[in-house]
Amino acid sequence: MSQLNVPPQSMEAEQAVLGSILILAKADRLVGEIFDLISTDMFYNQSHQIIFNAMNRIGAKNEIDVVTLDEELGNTEQSELAGGFAYFGDLARNTPSSKNVLKYAEIIIERYEKRKVLEILHNSIDQVYNKTETSETLSYIERNLSGINLGGNYEPTHINSKIPEWLDVMQKRAENDQGAIGLKTGVDGIDKQIIGIQPNWLIILAGRPSMGKTLVAQMIHSHISKTLPTMFFSMEMSSNEIMDRYVGILAGIEVNNLKMGALSDLEWERTNNIIYSMNKDRFKIYYDETPALALKQICHRVKSTIKKVGQIGLVTIDYIGLMEKERSERDDLAIGKITRGLKQLAKETNTPILLLVQANRGTDIVARPTMSNLAGSSAIESDADLVLFSHRDEVANPETAFKGIIELIPAKFRHGTCNKTAYIGKRSDKMGGTFYSLTDAEAGELDNQNKTRQLPPPRPQRAERFSKKEAKA
Repeated sequence: MSQLNVPPQSMEAEQAVLGSILILAKADRLVGEIFDLISTDMFYNQSHQIIFNAMNRIGAKNEIDVVTLDEELGNTEQSELAGGFAYFGDLARNTPSSKNVLKYAEIIIERYEKRKVLEILHNSIDQVYNKTETSETLSYIERNLSGINLGGNYEPTHINSKIPEWLDVMQKRAENDQGAIGLKTGVDGIDKQIIGIQPNWLIILAGRPSMGKTLVAQMIHSHISKTLPTMFFSMEMSSNEIMDRYVGILAGIEVNNLKMGALSDLEWERTNNIIYSMNKDRFKIYYDETPALALKQICHRVKSTIKKVGQIGLVTIDYIGLMEKERSERDDLAIGKITRGLKQLAKETNTPILLLVQANRGTDIVARPTMSNLAGSSAIESDADLVLFSHRDEVANPETAFKGIIELIPAKFRHGTCNKTAYIGKRSDKMGGTFYSLTDAEAGELDNQNKTRQLPPPRPQRAERFSKKEAKA
């Protein structure tokens, strides 16, 4: 007896793809790629078609695993046709390696293509025997071969489907709903230019040591914490140092006074008021002081925190230089992996991320810092939505008119124009608060002074190196 021809298919590849999806986390990019590449009809086995359909339905809502798959199918006829809980467990258990899932998917697609070609050719043979016009048969073959669907489940979205949601957002903006406009940083000069921080932004705050970048970050962080929970990763400071900084900023007390415990009666009163507010959860600040965290650890901890406390208003990471980097041929490539990963995390969790970065010494001799003043600048420039430099002129020039002033200098804004320096100043104790955002009039006056300010001359060794290079040229 001759063996029956079985249409091209691979039960092993189909089982391996389904098993891989059950093993991989929802956030893993491979799961998204599989759903883009494969559609339900590419599976030959009916049970596998039912399972993949159920996975599609789950994927938009929850993690896909044996339990959620069984729950999705429920106690129905489809569940029985799909093989039931025991079969789902076998799929996950017997998968050789989820890392090879894209290769398994290629096998499924290749077998599907062959089945479609056989179907088209079989129909065209019938047409020939039925004396269909040759031109019509050839047209049928050409049309159907080119129309084989290899697009998986991906469907592009037409812009008109966004109209109702966008109009709702516009209505909220018109009503001054801060959730629709964006979160304010608390620094007026920046807020007026960017309007508001959006949920999926990666923001870079850069500066040389002692230029106030951590202070600015905590100011922004504490301002947002009045509205939504915030998360502060410090890989440099201890928990006591973090507390000193926040109490100092919020109560308007010099950190050194807190460290020495030498507070006036007014400062003790302010400290008690801030501690009372913290106890009443008026500042929703969560912190993590673990040193040398890797990107994956930060991603996991942010997602875990969101599950426990709800939507987060801002994640701050202090700072990229102290993070554990993956092995790469060059440091800028390692930095690129971190910034890309954080941008993806911001978009996936709908949470803005503020990343602190050290600037190079080149910022000491330029009028306005640029992206080239950052290590790994090409990666940061491509991934960041907003880049700000923190600068204190008094560090290099003790006699400056900018004493006690922190300048926030924009270097990049992806979503509009942000090119005016913002200023953060100090108030006396009697005015209630050490640091504050300068008014438009105060900022305008300083901005005019800034334009006429003389920069310090280049360091002699830099000038010497330049002249040698010039002479050689």
